[in-house]
Amino acid sequence: MNREIKFRAWDEDGYMFDVSGLEFLDGSIIVHEKGTKNFGSLGSGVIALMQYTGVNDKNGKEIYESDIVKFEDPITRKIIIRPVVFISGSYVINYKDDSTGGDITVYVNNTFEVISDIFHVI
Repeated sequence: MNREIKFRAWDEDGYMFDVSGLEFLDGSIIVHEKGTKNFGSLGSGVIALMQYTGVNDKNGKEIYESDIVKFEDPITRKIIIRPVVFISGSYVINYKDDSTGGDITVYVNNTFEVISDIFHVI
C-alpha cells in the first residue's frame, strides 16, 4: 500500500502543529512547522512526533498515531474508545488490557471516528 508520509507534532506549550520537514543535525531531530519558519527539537520544546497512518476516519479526518478513535466492535456491538499506537510495524488499536486490534490500515469501510488525541482530555 502506498501512503503519504507526513507528521504532526505536539509541543510543551500544548500546541499541536503540522510538520513540513525534519532535519537530523548533531544527534538532534529538528522539527519544522508547516506554513511558518518556526521549528523546535525533539526533547527541547517539541515533545512528541506523530505519523499519519494513511487512513482517514468516517468523516474524512486523517488518523494519526496517538489519536483516540471511537468505533463499534463488530462482534460485541459495544462502542470502543481507544488510542491508535504503532506496534511491530503496524498502526493498531491499543485496548485497556494492553492487547491490540488488527492493523487499522486494512479496514476499507471502517467506522473509526477521531474524537481526540492522547494529549487532550476528552
